[in-house]
Amino acid sequence: MRNCPPTILEFYFQQLGILVGIVKQHIRNFMQDILGLIRDFWRTQPSLQTTTLRLIEAMARALEDEFKPFLPTLIPLMLGTFDTDTSGSRGTTRAVLQTLVTFGPNIEEYMHLVLPVIVDTVEKNEAPVFLRKEAIVTIARLSRVANLSDHASRIIHPLARVIVSSSFELRVAALDTLCAMVFSLGYEYLIFIPMINKLLVKSKISHQNYELLVAKLLKGEPLPQDLSPERKYGDGRADDVSTTDPNAWKLTVNPDHLKNAWEASQRSTREDWQEWIRRLNLELLKESPSPALRSCATLASSYAPLAKELFNAAFLSCWVELEEQCQEELMRALETALTSTNTPPDLVQILLNLAEYMEHADKPLPFDIRTLSLYAGRCHAYAKALHYKETEYISDRGPDTIENLISINKELQLPDAAIGILTQAQRHDEFELLETWYEKLQRWDDALAAWNRRPEHEQNSPEVLMGKMRCYHALGEWDELSRLVQDRWKHEDMSVKRRIAPHAAAGAWNLGQWSLIDDYVSVMRTDSPDYSFFKAIISLHRAEFADAALHIRGARDLVDRELTALIGESYARAYRYASSGVIS
Repeated sequence: MRNCPPTILEFYFQQLGILVGIVKQHIRNFMQDILGLIRDFWRTQPSLQTTTLRLIEAMARALEDEFKPFLPTLIPLMLGTFDTDTSGSRGTTRAVLQTLVTFGPNIEEYMHLVLPVIVDTVEKNEAPVFLRKEAIVTIARLSRVANLSDHASRIIHPLARVIVSSSFELRVAALDTLCAMVFSLGYEYLIFIPMINKLLVKSKISHQNYELLVAKLLKGEPLPQDLSPERKYGDGRADDVSTTDPNAWKLTVNPDHLKNAWEASQRSTREDWQEWIRRLNLELLKESPSPALRSCATLASSYAPLAKELFNAAFLSCWVELEEQCQEELMRALETALTSTNTPPDLVQILLNLAEYMEHADKPLPFDIRTLSLYAGRCHAYAKALHYKETEYISDRGPDTIENLISINKELQLPDAAIGILTQAQRHDEFELLETWYEKLQRWDDALAAWNRRPEHEQNSPEVLMGKMRCYHALGEWDELSRLVQDRWKHEDMSVKRRIAPHAAAGAWNLGQWSLIDDYVSVMRTDSPDYSFFKAIISLHRAEFADAALHIRGARDLVDRELTALIGESYARAYRYASSGVIS
């Protein structure tokens, strides 16, 4: 604004005032910059003063009590206008009078500066009648927003002189203001009644409302509220609907455009879902009823991080405007996106953050709590998973729920909480402790013993086999792990081999059994981090460094999917995951 042509400065100040009215208290961090602009242009561009005052009013309404520290900067500039404004309409001076009322109770400490200037205007015979009347009315309005008892004499005596010596129009305005002072001062006004009555009798002036209020005050009766100045003047602070009514700037939402964006029936691949969330994100911004959000749509289309940052707010603003049927259709699309097998972890994290945001805004989305808990755990959003699983525990205290709670608390590095859940299940829910519960608590010796206590006919089952292998792996019992794998490898089908292959390869690697590693890696899924990791190990062993670098990059890309989602939840847990190795 300091470098733009003077012809568009007024437009910029107008738009800045509109923006303040929209963002309200969030403008506080930019107040010093805005005040710097006002100071710079106040004297150099007098034609902008009226527009600048509208901006000041918007800031006063937006910040309310927080605006008080800025008054010492603004009041001297504004009061100087009473001497410098010599235009026929006195537009700037009248705008200053209105702005002073907008400050509300904040101006009370500065009345000793403001009132003398206003009173001088009231008594200035050479001033236009409309300006003197506006100054008188301003005093009445100030009496509604600030305590004027310390300045009563400074106000009432000049008004008395106006009643005696001025025109009928000013006389009526002065008496109306005295009525406002009666309501403001209450019994403190009694000492002024004889003086005013003497003037009214001498000048043969009658004012029905004033006489009624004085009579009630002298008798100690309640003042009639139908004569309250609030009916005539209000609080003087609601003149600009655009900055006080939250619905004044609300825009229309087109649900058809949103439907086209959230349609998810044809999405299947990872790339499809990434394009789906990108399009939905931008369409929510474009259709948001909030002008502040909608104005960000163009920039967000070019700068993806901004779109991602505003997704939750844009969704909420559109959600509350949609009809129930549209909300149900949108929910089906969100559930499809959340539960799809090819949905990338970062998209799952976005949807989980959305569910949390809507819950905080008291607009919870009707997701199944078990679904949220399941997918929060899968993408390592353990804090969210714990919240949902604890909610689920209230209605379902089954073994699976207890095991999940133990596992989540372990991932959150809350071992005491995990042990407490185990104790609760043992003492109050009367559950037999399961092997996997010991595993979640990392009590590997107890877990191995529990797996070995399984009946003989279950010892060769895939569940027991995997349980023992996890225990051997955690305990570093590589010989036992390798022996168990070799005993069962030829007897298992391909699905079981794929499950045990990562642990089998880890055991063979630690024992230097390189020929066996090839067999185990050959059955792994080629799109798994374990496959790329062990292929890199084999390539390094064979001094095939080019192939090793290729597999290392592949492993990093695959692990990155997990880390991206996990870092969004907790950097510390993401670091622990990365440093602990690929195999769990």
